[in-house]
Amino acid sequence: MSVQTRQRLWSSGRSRRLAGAFLGFVLAAAGYLVAWRVVDRSQPGRWSEEMELLECDLGELPPETKVVRTIPLTNTTQQPLTIRSVQRDCLCVAEALNDRQILPGQTIQMRIEYLTPALPGRVEHAIRIEYHETDNTTVVLLSGVVGGWADVRPAELDFGDVCLGEASEREVAIRLREPLPLREATAVVDLEHAKLVHSAVDQAAKVLRYRLRFEPPPSAICKDYRGDLVVDWPTRNGRQVRVPCMGRAVPRWDAEPPAAFFGVVLAGEKRRLDIRLRARAAVTQAPVSQAWRLQSRLDTCFKATLATGTGPNAVVSVSLDAAAANTRGFVGGELAILDGGGSPILTIPVSAYIQ
Repeated sequence: MSVQTRQRLWSSGRSRRLAGAFLGFVLAAAGYLVAWRVVDRSQPGRWSEEMELLECDLGELPPETKVVRTIPLTNTTQQPLTIRSVQRDCLCVAEALNDRQILPGQTIQMRIEYLTPALPGRVEHAIRIEYHETDNTTVVLLSGVVGGWADVRPAELDFGDVCLGEASEREVAIRLREPLPLREATAVVDLEHAKLVHSAVDQAAKVLRYRLRFEPPPSAICKDYRGDLVVDWPTRNGRQVRVPCMGRAVPRWDAEPPAAFFGVVLAGEKRRLDIRLRARAAVTQAPVSQAWRLQSRLDTCFKATLATGTGPNAVVSVSLDAAAANTRGFVGGELAILDGGGSPILTIPVSAYIQ
C-alpha cells in the first residue's frame, strides 16, 4: 500500500464516467495495488472547501464472487470527526465500520464487501462518507476488471478530445474462454456519434475484433459522451460483453483569452479587448472564411466586430462604453461566431462590472 497526497475537484481522463455522481474523479487500474490519495488539510481555513479521495483498485476480479477489502480511514485534521452517513451508488456494495468516531491522527477500518457481476468488463463504484463536524466528504472509488469467460482488451474505449467534424478510431479485442460460436455474436454501438466501422473474427485464437469511429458532426453539442459497445449472443443464455466507450466533442477553434472579462469599469469609461481565434492542432482543414459572422447576445453597452483577414487566425474585437449601460453592476452576455451556413463555431462569454 502506498500513500500519496493529492487534492482533486475535477480533472480529465476516465473521470468523465463518474462526473454526474461524484464530481468525475479519475479511476486507476494497477493489478491488486491499493493506492490511497489523501488531501492535504494542514490549513484549517480551507477544510470546508476540500474533499478527500481514496482510490481502491481491486484488480482483476472473478465473476459472481464476493470480494472483501479493508480500507483505512485516517483523521488528518485537528478535530475529532464523527461519521454521519455512508452512501453507496449500488446495492452490490456493502460496508461495515469498526467505529464511527475518529480522533485526530486516529485510523479506523472500513470493511468493504463487493458482489461482482456476471458480465465481464470494467466495473466502477463509489462510496461517499459524510461527517457531523464538517461539510467535507470522503469519497472511496472502487474499480476493477471482471474476467471469467471473456477477456476484453482494452477494458474501455476512450476516444479522447475530438474536434467537431473530425473523427477518432479505437479498436477492442474480445477473447473467449468458452466455446461460444464467434459468428453468432452481434455488436451494437450505444454511443452517440459513434459507429462500428470494422469487425473481424479470428477462429484460431477465439478472438473478436471491433473497430469503432467517434465522429461528432459540426452541429454536435460540445460535451462528454458516454456509452457502450454491446456484444451479445442472443441464443446462449444471455452471454454478453459491455465495453465502456467515451469521447469528448470539442470546438474546432480555441479563443485566447477564452472569455472577454473587463473587470470593474467606472461609469463613463471606455475599454476594448481583442480575442484571437486559433484552430486546434487536431483540425486538418479549418480555413478562416469571410462568410463568418457574429451573433451578439450582449447588453447595448457592448459592440463587437470580427476581422477574419487572411491566414489561419481571426480576431474578435469587443468594446465597452460604460456610459451607454442601462444599469450599474454586472453586465454582459455572449458572442456566438457562426459559419456561412449559420452553424455555431464558438461561443465567447462577455462580462463587466459597471461601478
